[in-house]
Amino acid sequence: MIYWADGSTTKFGSSDNEDDITDFEGKEYDYIFVDEATHCTQYMLEYLKTRNRSGNVRAKCIYTMIPGFIGHNYIKRIFITKKYLDYENPDDYVYLPARVWDNVVWCENILAKEGYTVTDYYYNWTEEERKSYCLLKSDYAKTLKHLPEQKRKARLFGDWFVFEGQFFEEFNFDVHVVQSENYLSYRELKNFQICGSLDYGSTTSLMMCARDHNDNYILFDELHQEKVPRQKKIEETKKFLKDRGMLDQVVVGDTNLWLKDAFDVDISTTAAIQYINAGIKLVKVSKASPVKNKGYREACNDTIADLIHYEMDPKNPSDFLVRPKLLVYARCKNFLETFPALVVDPKNPEDILDGQDDHDYDAAKMGIMYLRKPRKIQTEDKPKWLKEMHEKKKVRVDAGFMGV
Repeated sequence: MIYWADGSTTKFGSSDNEDDITDFEGKEYDYIFVDEATHCTQYMLEYLKTRNRSGNVRAKCIYTMIPGFIGHNYIKRIFITKKYLDYENPDDYVYLPARVWDNVVWCENILAKEGYTVTDYYYNWTEEERKSYCLLKSDYAKTLKHLPEQKRKARLFGDWFVFEGQFFEEFNFDVHVVQSENYLSYRELKNFQICGSLDYGSTTSLMMCARDHNDNYILFDELHQEKVPRQKKIEETKKFLKDRGMLDQVVVGDTNLWLKDAFDVDISTTAAIQYINAGIKLVKVSKASPVKNKGYREACNDTIADLIHYEMDPKNPSDFLVRPKLLVYARCKNFLETFPALVVDPKNPEDILDGQDDHDYDAAKMGIMYLRKPRKIQTEDKPKWLKEMHEKKKVRVDAGFMGV
């Protein structure tokens, strides 16, 4: 603690986890500075904001950070993509990017040797001239330039879409995302194997997935629901499927749909029964791992990583040597917001870190795994409509949708 002559104080603190943040309970701070804010969870940063109040000045929180780590997705959402929740005021957030070349200190010595001044650097040169000079002359910039690609993009260029610690580091918006002018219609998509996949909870995500005969996949639509009562979730889900002509498609659901939960007032029956009674063809996901000696989560992660893998032709950078087998339609906005931001669990490099916004990914991976392998469904889990379909041995004839 530092005590100043005018009676004000400066307090230093640290927090290794969410429990530590309660050390600031009951205090008021005019200004809160958080160094390396992406190392904090959304809860930690929002909790500190409740302590940021003053009767004398306009209270402010100031964050410094680089892309990556557990708080990456929250920071990116409020400062970069600017997608705000109901309780968030857009006017409260201002982002000031600080590039390496914005700080003359990294070039000061070489500037003096070459006869330039700080005034020249800041006021007489363009942004591009400062950037080129710094990247070419600064020892610090040269060090950052030789970091591995993920670290270099984050630390040197401040890239919020590729960063250190990213789990699915091959995911590339230019490669994997299909823009609206190239969408197949819902009618065309029904020529392929299709399923919905539902990750159910206080946040519920429905992802729609299609697979062609070449084992290529498209995540082509989503329904993301937050803080919605169970009955309304079911009504919205049914309307979502019906509007797309897909109420007859199977929806694979997480196992907790078959458990009574505390998310809703009505817990007299399971959510699964209510979805099925509403006419949604819901079946329970199998979480048996398809890979020996690997858990279901790790096997899913491996599968998704394999599907997004691609290689460009070094002789012709616009051509593929290996095409990705998974594409995502741009309208899957929540998935595209959260999936690239998933970070590695430092204790288990084969899995993502717990506590992230992974609802859309959890839904997507269930659908992909369901379509990827022949399904074995226990008789007692089969609703009547599914038993009849299996008895008729209904088979869909597929056609490729990626041109590969």
